Amino acid sequence: MSAGCRIICPSVGALPETTHGFAREYSFIPDPKAHARHFARLLREELDQPWAGRPERCLEQQAYAAAHYDWSVRLIEWKAIIGALLHTRVGESRLSLNHGCLGAALPFGVRTR
Repeated sequence: MSAGCRIICPSVGALPETTHGFAREYSFIPDPKAHARHFARLLREELDQPWAGRPERCLEQQAYAAAHYDWSVRLIEWKAIIGALLHTRVGESRLSLNHGCLGAALPFGVRTR
């Protein structure tokens, strides 16, 4: 994303959230040959008309990636999550962490002090 490359991927797992609407997503196809054919068709379309005729999306994607996925941003979130985890123990009130894209909740049974 940081390089501005177009992403073509199935809409599975965290890919839709991670790509934040910049990827060309498609439904997963379990049959490998059918999946390859579908992906090849999407790739051909993308090569014929990059970014569906909106090449400025490349720059928007780069700006988004720089603002949200740069290590200077991620480091702050990871430090907050790790710090919260280091100050938790089992048996007390539930802690919920909401730090930007890494929004997370502690596993069931983990409690704050």
